[in-house]
Amino acid sequence: MNQTVVLNESQTCIKVDESRRSLAIQVAYRITLSQHEHEWTLDEQQAMAEFCLWAYQRLSAVRQCVGEDDLVHQPQEAVSDALQKKMQSLMYYLTKEAARTSYREFLEFLEIDDEEYARIKSIWKEKLGVKPYV
Repeated sequence: MNQTVVLNESQTCIKVDESRRSLAIQVAYRITLSQHEHEWTLDEQQAMAEFCLWAYQRLSAVRQCVGEDDLVHQPQEAVSDALQKKMQSLMYYLTKEAARTSYREFLEFLEIDDEEYARIKSIWKEKLGVKPYV
């Protein structure tokens, strides 16, 4: 199964518009010039730094996609015992409430078959540590 790399904008996603990328590339051609031939402006330095971060970010994603680098995942936030109990209660009572009339009809309405529901329940148990009523 191929992994999908998603660049999450709420984390470290660097956005560089086309004009900033063009400026950085133009300035890069002058990298070998001496101070006397060209003095970098602050804007050019910032554009180059943004471009380097932007390019490195995309290169890392490509390497992860082709398996050259391991996928890096954010560490999962620890769930307190109190929150774990509340999640368990919520899941239990939500599924119990849905089962009051007909849980089968509830699942059919959501177009979830028995095999899919079994998988969903195992994910709830494995990932969240919660067990539904049904």
